[in-house]
Amino acid sequence: MLSDAPAYAKAQGETEAHRMLPNGMDIWHNEKVLSIEWDAAELKVIKFERGLWEQEVLMLAEGAPTQEHLAQRKL
Repeated sequence: MLSDAPAYAKAQGETEAHRMLPNGMDIWHNEKVLSIEWDAAELKVIKFERGLWEQEVLMLAEGAPTQEHLAQRKL
């Protein structure tokens, strides 16, 4: 019975590590670059990678067209 303790502790840790909050958002830019989860009391940043996508998100938030938007208009 005592020999199962390490396996139990590992399983408990994995359960806690994968506990998801009720709200979430992922941003993809060829790969997942941002992943967050939240509820009324907590915000978790699961993944964050700096890159050019940050400027595009800021431009979208400000209502400015992105390079992709402009390219599509030319078509």
